[in-house]
Amino acid sequence: MLVSSGFNGFAELDSTEVVDLKSGKIFSMAPLGTRTFGATGGLLDGLPVICGGIIDNQIHSIAKDQSKFLGQLSLRRKYAASVVLSNNTLWVTGGYDQYCNIPMKTTEFVTKDGQTSQGPDLPLALDGHAIVALNSGVFILIGGRLSWYDGASSATYFYEEKKGWRPGPNLRNARYCHTAGLLTDRVSTKQY
Repeated sequence: MLVSSGFNGFAELDSTEVVDLKSGKIFSMAPLGTRTFGATGGLLDGLPVICGGIIDNQIHSIAKDQSKFLGQLSLRRKYAASVVLSNNTLWVTGGYDQYCNIPMKTTEFVTKDGQTSQGPDLPLALDGHAIVALNSGVFILIGGRLSWYDGASSATYFYEEKKGWRPGPNLRNARYCHTAGLLTDRVSTKQY
């Protein structure tokens, strides 16, 4: 498991650690190259790519001994969510617009070499949301913050092939700054 950037109650962090979940050992990696929190990222061809964060639009890759600046997001995004697509591209969604002080509807794609391109807009302007890959080319956008104290209870499906959004189930509770993932039954290996 890779853990990078964050906030310790006093300052933004640039540290990156790898935790071996079997042994519990922790290994230090090169610092991120910028101190930030609220960043997002993913694993592209085995290379960790970290994007955005507080007052930051930088894109970095991290290896054992070095952090490499790859490029910049089109906007400064904090509290965005991302998911790796089938074409090995990071899809960075929404986030908090640090110039206008509002959640964003825009998205962008990031390649492993730091190139960016505009993605499809979200159905709602959100930050603090989650996005999860369900199966090949289908994703679910979950919750998020609509305004300063207003969370969303909606979940919406995105179909990569059709490049379109479809309504999904509503959550019982509106929420933001949460986590989400798929559960797999260890006996039947069914995904829920």
